[in-house]
Amino acid sequence: MIEIRVGSVADWQRLREVRLRALREEPDAFGSTHAGELTLDDASWQARASSGRQFFALDGERVVGTAAGWAEPVGPADARCLVGMWVDPEYRGHGLAGRLVDAVASWARADGARTLRLEVALGNSAARAAYLRRGFLATGEIVAMPRDPRILEEAMTLAL
Repeated sequence: MIEIRVGSVADWQRLREVRLRALREEPDAFGSTHAGELTLDDASWQARASSGRQFFALDGERVVGTAAGWAEPVGPADARCLVGMWVDPEYRGHGLAGRLVDAVASWARADGARTLRLEVALGNSAARAAYLRRGFLATGEIVAMPRDPRILEEAMTLAL
């Protein structure tokens, strides 16, 4: 059975491993690149692991999915963001994405949020469908991904 577990700063190496794997396998789904994050030092990964709330989907000790929640420094005080969502291709289609979304949404509610926001690349229909199944709605806002303006993302929100 797959376990969803909250990460801590002690999980920084696990975070590094899964994040680099996700960036390698799904390069257009994230706002950063494998090459760029490969250059981060240990302290940067430790800082990332301690910011917001990181969740891991574990099959035994193997990380098969991840998602994170955090508050944007310039965003509304009652909003949180869902970022870094990824599920290993071998584990897709079994509800794992939904479980990760639920974990982030539960954290956001407990952290005082009323809204959970995300951005999903246009054309990533599987991810978009997973978010719709969990109650997210498209806002109509389309933004260019900062690292590659050719990739457009759709903003979606979930009322908590």
